[in-house]
Amino acid sequence: MSNQAAAGSGGGRLQADLAELAELSERVGAAHLHIGRLMSELDSALSDADAAIGVDEAARAFRSGFASQADAIRREVQSAAIELDRHRALIRRGIRDLDTADHDVALSLTRDDR
Repeated sequence: MSNQAAAGSGGGRLQADLAELAELSERVGAAHLHIGRLMSELDSALSDADAAIGVDEAARAFRSGFASQADAIRREVQSAAIELDRHRALIRRGIRDLDTADHDVALSLTRDDR
C-alpha cells in the first residue's frame, strides 16, 4: 500500500494519505477501547454507590431515580461505542477501496506504457 492513493473515475479524483487514514483508524479503535474501560469503571462505581446507599425507604427512592439515570448514561455510552465502531469500519473500508483503486490505476498505467 502506498502512502498516497488517488482514485477517480469520470474526471473526479480523490487523494488520500493512507498512512494518515490508518492512524485515524487506530485512534478511533483506541477511543473505542477507552469507552469499554469507562463502561467497566461506571459499572463498578454504580455497584459501590448501590452498596453504600442502604436499604431504607429513602435509599430505595434514591436508588430508583439513580438507576434510571445510570441506565440512560449506559445507553448513551454504548451508543457512542457503536458509532465509533461503525466509523472505524468505514475508515478501514475506505482504506481498502483506495488502496485497490490505487493498485488498479498503477496496473492500468503499466499496461499503457507497454
